[in-house]
Amino acid sequence: MAPGNGRFTQQDTFAGIDMRPGSLHKYLYANADAANKRDPSGHLTLSETSAAQNIMGQLTQMSFRALNFIDKASTVLGVIQTMWQIYSIMENPAIAQHAEQVLNSGDPDFQDLIRNRMSDALQNFRKNSSKIVAKTVQLHGADILNTATQGASGRDRGYLIFLPTPTGVLNAGKIDVPLGRISVKGKSVQVKGRVGGAASHLGRVIGAGSYTGSNNYQQYFRMDYDSRHGHHGTKGPYHWTDGNFHYHVR
Repeated sequence: MAPGNGRFTQQDTFAGIDMRPGSLHKYLYANADAANKRDPSGHLTLSETSAAQNIMGQLTQMSFRALNFIDKASTVLGVIQTMWQIYSIMENPAIAQHAEQVLNSGDPDFQDLIRNRMSDALQNFRKNSSKIVAKTVQLHGADILNTATQGASGRDRGYLIFLPTPTGVLNAGKIDVPLGRISVKGKSVQVKGRVGGAASHLGRVIGAGSYTGSNNYQQYFRMDYDSRHGHHGTKGPYHWTDGNFHYHVR
């Protein structure tokens, strides 16, 4: 905006929220309600930012619980057995065998993470959680809110918790399992846990994002234990290192 005349000199870079037509306007401030709303970021109003932070807070808590559960499993075998139990309930043993193949990769770093470093990972993740939430809302606020609106209305859209994945299996395919639901304005939205995925997901401790249908997803953040992605030891607005772990918000 040009301060001299109060005119916008370029289109809003914010993509907008599908179910809120006013947010899709490229030259509209605070949904044309400046008396009651503020838009300090140029992307989300304060109330929208608060809603997105609440959702991310719930996803972060689910991530804590997942890591804590894995920490108690203590061994790679324990995690594999847990996956077997989950998929036995779902009566799909073929997928359970695939889960075993993905997790039992023979990757010594992954085995060390599960057996010896998961408690450290949990503490490190907890220490960085506020920064993760703030950066994720800043970068992905629109998708967080769109997912909540569409998922609560019955569309095949919801959130993902990306679970630990070894580095030793390339393009192993993804395995999704229901983890639960989160509450958004009195309605619930599905959350799935994902093991495996493309090569870019290898070396992951935990992460979160959204999905649309069975093939499309958006990663919000990830925490890695492996340094092969090239960001370990570097600093930037959306990636940083803390001890033996590094974080990406992308």
